[in-house]
Amino acid sequence: MKVGLYAVETSNGFDQDGLVERIASIVNGNNLDVFLALEWLFVPKDRLYKEPEKEDIVHRLAELTADSGALVIPGTMLWEDRRYIYNTAHVISGGEVSEYHKFSDGGSIRMSRERGCQKRLRKQKRKKRFNWNSLDIGLEICSEGGFLFRNLNQLPDMYLFTACGRELNDYSLPIRKHGFAFGVNGNVPKASAVAYTNPHDVLPQLKRRSMSYYVSSDDAHTLKLLIPQVDGNLFTYEIPNLG
Repeated sequence: MKVGLYAVETSNGFDQDGLVERIASIVNGNNLDVFLALEWLFVPKDRLYKEPEKEDIVHRLAELTADSGALVIPGTMLWEDRRYIYNTAHVISGGEVSEYHKFSDGGSIRMSRERGCQKRLRKQKRKKRFNWNSLDIGLEICSEGGFLFRNLNQLPDMYLFTACGRELNDYSLPIRKHGFAFGVNGNVPKASAVAYTNPHDVLPQLKRRSMSYYVSSDDAHTLKLLIPQVDGNLFTYEIPNLG
């Protein structure tokens, strides 16, 4: 299985011209099975997307990557409807699109105010779990990280973390036996990508800190850091097929 992480600086939005086509080219040209990009990748510099624009963008990307069969999560998009703003991660595969809205602020309101929008943030407080190719996938967005692991009896096969301002650290992450976790962070001074696996037969001891569960420093060595192939802003990992 081939996983690609796209890391650019997004602390004030990004959304360059041709971004949809760029992502599709990365997915298709590199034969990726999974693609993950950053929080706020789709945020214009001077406004928020309207709902029809949002729909056009995600469905164009779904159409361009449909034949690949890849799981594509193009970071998050900050957009608005008639009443609310949303910070949304779109899950795209086989031409189909699902939406997961971030339930905590974490800077979304500030960014919308800077772009002249005074609407409230629409929150969706539910665990972001979905099935793809018979795998149980967990997804979280930046400041909500840790909410998923309140149910520690059912850890996902793969955990995906998109952020701008929070790293995916080996001491703050439980991973199931032989599972994998991938994270991207678009914060300054440098965007980053990271991946871990648990190569052992048991999970490390978990401790509780506020909303999150984390691995104690004595047990942090149980998680293995994966080394990517790097090509510009793309970090690529070859991992065994899960199942």
